[in-house]
Amino acid sequence: MIDDAGSDCSPCSILGPNALYSPQFAALSSLTSVAGGSYHAMQWTLRKRFSNDLQFDFNWTWSKSIDLASYGESFQTTNLAYTGLVQNAWFPRQSKGVSDYDATHVFSAFVVYQLPFGQGKALLKSSNRLLNALVGGWQVSGIWHATTGFTTSIGDGGNWPTDWQLTPNASQIGPSPIQRTTRNGTNGGPNIFADAKAALASYDFTLRGESGQRNGIRGDGLFSVDLGVGKRFMLFSVKDHPHTLQIRGEAFNVSNTVRFDPATIQAQIDTPSTFGNYTTVLGSSRVIQFTARYEL
Repeated sequence: MIDDAGSDCSPCSILGPNALYSPQFAALSSLTSVAGGSYHAMQWTLRKRFSNDLQFDFNWTWSKSIDLASYGESFQTTNLAYTGLVQNAWFPRQSKGVSDYDATHVFSAFVVYQLPFGQGKALLKSSNRLLNALVGGWQVSGIWHATTGFTTSIGDGGNWPTDWQLTPNASQIGPSPIQRTTRNGTNGGPNIFADAKAALASYDFTLRGESGQRNGIRGDGLFSVDLGVGKRFMLFSVKDHPHTLQIRGEAFNVSNTVRFDPATIQAQIDTPSTFGNYTTVLGSSRVIQFTARYEL
């Protein structure tokens, strides 16, 4: 701090040390209306309502979100004071870029299909009670969700050329690095770049008064497939009220696909040994559950 007695500013000012800044604070963040953002999208839905034992939905969103500062909904921190801030308050548009949560393409779909076997169905519709108990009442369902990669920034390291206590992003000075998840990180771990060493050479420390490049690269996106299989058993009826038992098995992320979180990469240019390493996965590993429900 420029008038801190601990920094050997003697004399600091005619009012003594810590006259310019309070000794209790290194920096103060504030809220203001200087920033702005925009979102544009094309959304498509293909839907089949339930008929002939089949229902499905397919959704596609092609979009772009731009702002001056943001952070993803899933981002968790104990110190939000230094999250989603504008680096240079005098020139906030230096931080303009795609939002932290921007995903160019988002796909989702679900399907529900009652298998055509058993009494009242297209196949084996004349089956006896025993056969119908085995082959009738089955249902399969599935959910698919996928996105293109999420954005992230390369950090400037432990430097404060523009805003004290808020280190900026690094500045890109070379070709855009190829982003492809590889096993070239520390100890063969996952890395966001096809060639981490070449990617590091494309960045340099940000100059004074600048904010660096915000969200200039993209890493992994989401991908998951959930499947469910269920069957309903007709037990008996009491005064025309059927009693049934439904059993169901469900698998979430059935393919056990792994995607990594770009927001958690080691992205400081002053630590080349871990540059580009992923540290956290997106979503969770495969989960299987079984349920039973008695209905009347």
